[in-house]
Amino acid sequence: MKREIKSYFILILLILWTYLIILGYYYFHKPINIIHAKSISISIFNIIVALGITTLAGGIGRSLYSYKSLDPVEELVVQAVLGFGLLSLFWLLIGLFIGYKIWIAWTLLILGFLFFRKAIFSWTTNLISSTLKINPTGGFNRIIFAGILIFLSNQLVIALSPPTSWDSLMYHLEIPKQYILAGKFIFLPENFYWGQPQLSELLYTWGGSLFRWETATTLNYFLVLLLLIGVYTSVSRISRSAALVSILALLVGETFRFSMSSGYVDGISALFGYAVFIIIIRSVEDRDVSQFNWIGIFLGLN
Repeated sequence: MKREIKSYFILILLILWTYLIILGYYYFHKPINIIHAKSISISIFNIIVALGITTLAGGIGRSLYSYKSLDPVEELVVQAVLGFGLLSLFWLLIGLFIGYKIWIAWTLLILGFLFFRKAIFSWTTNLISSTLKINPTGGFNRIIFAGILIFLSNQLVIALSPPTSWDSLMYHLEIPKQYILAGKFIFLPENFYWGQPQLSELLYTWGGSLFRWETATTLNYFLVLLLLIGVYTSVSRISRSAALVSILALLVGETFRFSMSSGYVDGISALFGYAVFIIIIRSVEDRDVSQFNWIGIFLGLN
């Protein structure tokens, strides 16, 4: 026991010494100037706005949908999916009949928070408390969990950076950009990708209208993060170790990881697919055909 304590003590001293050297260096070489501070502030605001849209979607879904056969966290994820689908549809109607303006985007967000404030608070607090309960035990699980956090942190940084992926610049973010420039929802005959389903693009249009295109990619990040939380919760019914491995397996895949931070639509489609899949499983287990109507709604919104 004394030997282990001594080893930990030496490790702590090495870490402190490393940080002391780094702090000493940056004391004389200031790492942050006005440009850096502005970039950091913009990134923080992107996160705040994207989280605002996410929590609004969760609050809308929580006020409209409840299915007690679902795990509480599964239910929270499904509620957010419903909210995102309705927000996308609503933003389409705004573009068709009113138009896209910055003040309209912010007005709708603020009014949404005022109208659904209780449901938003309930959804947000429940999700946070449930997420904080994820406490891996054992060396193997902690290593897997650390790997997951590294991947998630890396993808968040990419999402907060200016978009560079080909698909995003060609249509996933270009189509919303054209909507905002036109001030309304329009037909784009020169872009043959326009005919694809536009649930994601309409959400990106709102995010871009509120602040920047990095807001849209950050929103996509949180959408896929909800998917990962749902998958972890569902697989945890079998084993927590299996749940952690399943999340890491997804993040190791370059395609999935790339779709999390690049403003793509694959992650959002997977999130809607998860919602439908988990409702089918629980309704079949309960022999509850009443949920089939909701399955049709989710499929239609996607």
